[in-house]
Formats: sequence, structure tokens, C-alpha cells
Amino acid sequence: MKKNFLLTLLIILLSTFPLSVHAQNISAPFITYGTTEEGVTYQIYGEILSTTANSVTVTRSIVYDGNVTPTLTLSWTENIDGSSYSGTLRLINSRYNESANQTTATYYGTLYKK
Repeated sequence: MKKNFLLTLLIILLSTFPLSVHAQNISAPFITYGTTEEGVTYQIYGEILSTTANSVTVTRSIVYDGNVTPTLTLSWTENIDGSSYSGTLRLINSRYNESANQTTATYYGTLYKK
């Protein structure tokens, strides 16, 4: 089930287009949005922290509607400047904002060029 969720999340990330949404005070640029197979909507924000010829170090903040328990790691694939990168991101912070009814999970890691 966890692999199906992650696979579905990656497919959604690669196949959706940005939409105007708001989240919990996130200063990073908006990347995309989607809905999990469980019906939970989310938005993704992030920054590229450093790059080399074959890798990028990134943060990704996922804002879920509702009180969600995020996974400790995510298998992540995305296109950056026309190249495909993938790797494992690890959870560095998670918080629930009761007034907004949103959970923000922030992940960090290095993605490697395929």
C-alpha cells in the first residue's frame, strides 16, 4: 500500500499543472498540487539548495489538507531543467495547523540525475 501511495504521488506530481492555492506560511516556490489515492489534497513547495553535475540537494514541503501523519521517507522523482532526477527524501519536520486544518511535512535530500 505504501509503495502504491508513493507511486501514485509521483505520477500525480509529474502529470499535474500548477493552480493558485494557499498554504501555511511557506516561503519556498510553489511546484504542484494533487490528491492522494485516499482523497487527501496536497500542495508541494520547494527549493534547490545546491547542484553538481549529477545531483541536486532539495527541500520539499508537502501541505496536506487535514491532520495527516507523513511518512518518514519518500522515494522522489522529478524533472529539473529538462533532466530527470530521483532519490530518497527524509522527513525533517512535520506540523499540524489546527486553525487551517493542514499538515505540513518538510523533506530534505539529494536527487541524482538518471
